[in-house]
Amino acid sequence: MKNKPKILIVDDKFENLVALERILADMDVEFVRAMSGNEALAKTLENDLAIALLDVQMPEMDGFETVYFMRQDQRVKQLPIIFISAIYTEDYHQIKGIETGAIDFITKPVNPDILRGKVRIFLELYEYKRSLEEQNGIITSSHNDLEQALSRLEKAHEELTRSHEQLLQSQKLAAIGKLVSGVAHEVNNPLMAISGHAQLLLEDVEDEATKESLDVIYSETKRATDIVQNLLSFARTQKSKRSHVCINDLIESIAKLRTYGLPKSNIEIMIEFDPYLPKIEVDSQQLKQVFLNLINNATQAMKDEHGKGKLAIQTCRANDETVQISFVDDGPGISPEIIDRIFEPFFTTKDIGKGTGLGLSICYGIIQSHGGKIRAESIDGKGATFTVELPITNDELELAFYEEQLEFETVTAAGQPQ
Repeated sequence: MKNKPKILIVDDKFENLVALERILADMDVEFVRAMSGNEALAKTLENDLAIALLDVQMPEMDGFETVYFMRQDQRVKQLPIIFISAIYTEDYHQIKGIETGAIDFITKPVNPDILRGKVRIFLELYEYKRSLEEQNGIITSSHNDLEQALSRLEKAHEELTRSHEQLLQSQKLAAIGKLVSGVAHEVNNPLMAISGHAQLLLEDVEDEATKESLDVIYSETKRATDIVQNLLSFARTQKSKRSHVCINDLIESIAKLRTYGLPKSNIEIMIEFDPYLPKIEVDSQQLKQVFLNLINNATQAMKDEHGKGKLAIQTCRANDETVQISFVDDGPGISPEIIDRIFEPFFTTKDIGKGTGLGLSICYGIIQSHGGKIRAESIDGKGATFTVELPITNDELELAFYEEQLEFETVTAAGQPQ
């Protein structure tokens, strides 16, 4: 329900206040009385007024002074003020009143029809202003709602774009996976035969030149066999074996394995584990392959760039549904032109013979098969960050809670006097 407009009436004589209220009694308004200039100023600050009717002649502070001080407040600068006076009726009094800040000047005795007509005009203006303010509030609120809706739409579009890219990547991996699986099996058989015969010949040959040639054949056959194994791994022909494991333990075992030769290469690995990560259901061998690949890529990039570097590995619980693992290096980074392609099969920036372009594709496929995500971020020339996200199930949350409770009870029991 809308509040009634308020009219401030100021006069030092009570009977005059009552008379003004009777003249304006047919108007649907609320009257605010004041019997002095100081009281009028206080009432002005306390109320949202539609119009003010002031007597000019008052003790201590007359109407002119009262209006002057009222106009100093920004909130009442536009308040319509009408002077009512029985003594100050000359033209210069009316001019002074208007210069002080009044809108109009009415002399006593007051003509009721004139007063009601003028007050009614200002009330209509007040209602129009209030209506405009309400409409402006509605428009502002609608504008804010629209901006929020647009922001949500943009986020949804970004998420849809990412999902679409992931879908295309999955379809591409699936199609290529079927192809390479068949090719790899066909190539693997002759490679095994070549490798086996080369080893047999190496046992019997005595000629150094022939032996050297056989070494080259065996070495290159082994390299080709490794490529085939990568192809088979990319095609994901291996059966996944999952169990509840601690991601921190997996990374620690890989990091220890990898750090044996790093001091000589001036590569430092720094690990920061979240000790409260719940165990999650994963194929530990597949994840070891992912983490080892990411560590190897980072250390090789730093070594090639400036012969040294630091790799920071961090684990944390991103939210109630996700465990996050980050690999942050200070290597050369990844240029914007290729960062969107690094998870594509057979895409590599390494020289021929130094990479198959399958490592990150395999990582992508493994993480996706676990219901997770892997992404790369980089500022060219300032290092790269690879982030792996893996889901936590409700069962795993309950298991973590149970283990915490069990640990608490064990510690509590150990502290009890015997």
